[in-house]
This record gives sequence, structure tokens and C-alpha cells, in this order.
Amino acid sequence: MAGDGMSGWHVTCHGCAAEYLLPGPLAVAGARVRCPACAASFLVADPARARAFRQAALDWIASRPGGLAAVRRARDDGRFWEEHGESLLAAFEQALAADAGGADETDAATAAAFQGALARVLGPGRVLFG
Repeated sequence: MAGDGMSGWHVTCHGCAAEYLLPGPLAVAGARVRCPACAASFLVADPARARAFRQAALDWIASRPGGLAAVRRARDDGRFWEEHGESLLAAFEQALAADAGGADETDAATAAAFQGALARVLGPGRVLFG
């Protein structure tokens, strides 16, 4: 309910996986926020849109040699973009083509939703989209 002090989006930090309620006035898809727990900066994603991209993120990770463990290792070692950037961008383009719910969203909101889905699947670690 608006005005109850509890309205907003439940967001998860891309860096430390802290979960918190982002107040309604700040809950704007594509807006940049700073995590109060670890100070990582990331784009806010509409939780429903991020959930819609979850399967695309899971499918992309499953297609990578070594799967989730290898993608996490590359992220944590600072080699993510070198090893996975090209294929991730292709997966994002494929997900966009299949995304029927994003026709009226801005580019930043759609990118934030995909980033949020990927961050949730990968779990805490180095922020990939800074």
C-alpha cells in the first residue's frame, strides 16, 4: 500500500547479495543505487522483469564450458569480459528477441533487468556492470 513506509522493490546487491527494500520513490528501473551494506553501485531492475530474464541467464551459463563454477571464477578473477563477454552479449540479444514484456521499457531498464537476473544467478562477487 502506498504511503505505508513499506512500498517499493525488494532488490539484491550485485556485489554482496544483501537484500533490502528500495523505497517506492527510488524504485525506478535503470536507476543507479549504492548498496548500504558494501557500497557497490549497480542498476536497479524491476524484480518482475529480472525474473523474466532468469531462464536466459541460466541457459547462457549452462552453455559455457565449465558452467556456473567457471563463470564465477572468471568474474572473481577479473577475466569475465575477456572470457565471456561476446557470448553474453549474444545471449542478451537473443533474450531481447524473445522478451515480449519489454516493448515499452527503456534500454536502461531492460539492461538492468538482464543484469539483475545474471547477478542473482551468479551470487555475490565482483560487480560486472559498474
